[in-house]
Amino acid sequence: MPPIGQLNDLAEQGEKAFDEPVPINWDGTILGRYAVWQLACRQKHETLLCIEYRLDEEEVFRWLLRDMSPREGQNDYRRITFALEMEPLLQEKAKANQRAGGQSKGLPNLAKAQPVHIRVEIAKASGVSTGSVGKVQVLKSNGHPDILDALWAGEISIDGAWKWFNAYSADQQPKLLREFRLKGGIKKEIAKMVRQPEFRRRPPEFDLAGLLAALLELPLAESGEVLVLEVQVPGRAVAVSRELASLLYRQGDLPLS
Repeated sequence: MPPIGQLNDLAEQGEKAFDEPVPINWDGTILGRYAVWQLACRQKHETLLCIEYRLDEEEVFRWLLRDMSPREGQNDYRRITFALEMEPLLQEKAKANQRAGGQSKGLPNLAKAQPVHIRVEIAKASGVSTGSVGKVQVLKSNGHPDILDALWAGEISIDGAWKWFNAYSADQQPKLLREFRLKGGIKKEIAKMVRQPEFRRRPPEFDLAGLLAALLELPLAESGEVLVLEVQVPGRAVAVSRELASLLYRQGDLPLS
C-alpha cells in the first residue's frame, strides 16, 4: 500500500498523474507506479494506460527489488526478506547449471556453465552485503517475533538485532527492545522541549539536592527499574519522568523547589 501522502500528491496532479504508462507483466503483475494504479482504482477509472513486458519469475523479482528504495520506506531487512523468496528459483537455476556442467565435460569448445552463488545473487538483488543476507536468514529462522517486527518497521538495524541475538537470550531481547524504544521516545520528547523558546526561562521544578536524596531512598527493587541515559541538550539539566516523579511524591521524599 503506497503512503497516503503519495496518493494525495498524485491526486493533486489530476489527469497528468496518468500520463505515463504503468509497467505490468504479461500475467498481470504490476511492476511499478503502483500508487498510480491504486489511485485509478480509488477514482474508479475504467481504463489505465499500461505497458506490458514478458518477464519470467526471477526477472519480476529483480524488477520489483529495484523499486524497493528506502525513499519508499523499504529498508534493508524488507528488501532482503523479499529477495529471499527468489531462493527456490536460484536453487533450481544452480541445479540446472550443475547438470549442464556435467553434460559438457570433455567438450572444451562449449562454454562452461556458470555457477550460481545463491547468497551472492540475493545480496546483489537487494543491494546489501552477503553478510547482511546471512544474518537475516538466521534471524528469520531463530529470532524473537518482536525483534523481527522491529526490523520490518525499521526501528532497529540488522546489525543491532544481530548483536542482541548473539549476546542475549530470547527472553532478554524483548526487554532490550522496550528500553531501546523508551530511550528513543525520551530523546524525542526532550528535543521537542528544548526547542521551545521558554525552555531556558522556566524555573526548576525540583530542588536538585532533594531529588538526589529522594532517589537514594528508593527501594532497591524500584531503583533497578529506573532508566538512566545521556542526551544532547544545551547547559546542565536533569529530566525526571512523570512516573518516577509520582513514585517519589508518594514516598513523601520529593520536595518541590
